[in-house]
Amino acid sequence: MKIFKKTIAILMLAAMALALSLSAFAAIDVRPGKTAAVTFSIPGIYGIDGYFEFSNGALFSSVEYRNNSSMMGNVSSDGVYLYGSSKTDVKIEIKLTVSAKAAPGDKCDITFHYETSDENGDMSDWKTLTQTVVVKQEEATTEEQTKEPVTDPVTEPPVTEPEIVINYKELENRIREAESLEANDYTKSSWDSMLAVLESARSIRESEDQAAVDASARSLASAIEALVTLDYSNLNRAIEDAHDIENKYVQSDLMFTLFDKIGTADEVKASRDQQKADRLADEINALIVRIKEDEPEKTTDTEPVTEPKEIIKEVIKYVDVLPEGDYCNVSGHKLWPVLFFVSLAISLMLGAIIAVYLIKRKKLRKDDTPIVDYNIEDDE
Repeated sequence: MKIFKKTIAILMLAAMALALSLSAFAAIDVRPGKTAAVTFSIPGIYGIDGYFEFSNGALFSSVEYRNNSSMMGNVSSDGVYLYGSSKTDVKIEIKLTVSAKAAPGDKCDITFHYETSDENGDMSDWKTLTQTVVVKQEEATTEEQTKEPVTDPVTEPPVTEPEIVINYKELENRIREAESLEANDYTKSSWDSMLAVLESARSIRESEDQAAVDASARSLASAIEALVTLDYSNLNRAIEDAHDIENKYVQSDLMFTLFDKIGTADEVKASRDQQKADRLADEINALIVRIKEDEPEKTTDTEPVTEPKEIIKEVIKYVDVLPEGDYCNVSGHKLWPVLFFVSLAISLMLGAIIAVYLIKRKKLRKDDTPIVDYNIEDDE
């Protein structure tokens, strides 16, 4: 008895499995010129990546893809790429219009190859789902069978649903406007905020939701309008004023502090921080005021005024590289007496050598042979 019950249970499970298998691969019947909808459903995922294969793509006169889930991304003949921030059931629908010239029995297998991602972005193994579309001849009713055949049947035009057209013009205009701007013209904080909105707008350019597209265009326009333009006019003017007083108030100890502040101007500008630039301008202007208060302006009176060269000599103590031009290394001036005496010694040595040479040459030319009175007749 127990064996019989187990056998019945196994047969029932096998029947249920067979029924589910047949339902999963049940063909979709459609008449020529008509439209059929093929749906692929994948439950509980964070993202999906895949593509479609058609065994007989020529069977259809038109193919339309639609993403019926809340995920963002793209669904087209080129492939499927959808992503979301939470677990979502994905439903992809393909509307297929069978060619009016299709013959009964023609069929096409549509296979969806895909991989899914979990909450950590890890991808699964590749999987496949297959749907089959079969062309079916419409059966004639009893009334139609009693009627005489029509010589010239009228072909029914294919029924197509109106296509939803999304207007991306305003969004594209805002994206082009943002991409034409220069980062160095705006403060870093406002530029970074605009960039984040720009990236979001770029990702929604393929969305099928008109409201989302319009909202993204408005957000990007607001971010562009909120950009803060950098203004270094106060800082540049303060630096010019500082240079103007260099030859008028050269004795002030605050001049070195002023030079240090001017030296940080390039770094402050590179930071693209308007508050830092304005603060540095205020500090330079305050130093200028203090220098003018501590030291009277240089005049043409008879009072001795410290020469700029003396100030430069003091500055040389604090720098590694000596200035070029009129202000050279003063210690090098001690070298000229040494060079003078060395050249004098060499000149004296050369003079002595030349004198000795001339004396020897004169002696060689002198003939000391005695004169003899010689008569050739004495040899006979």
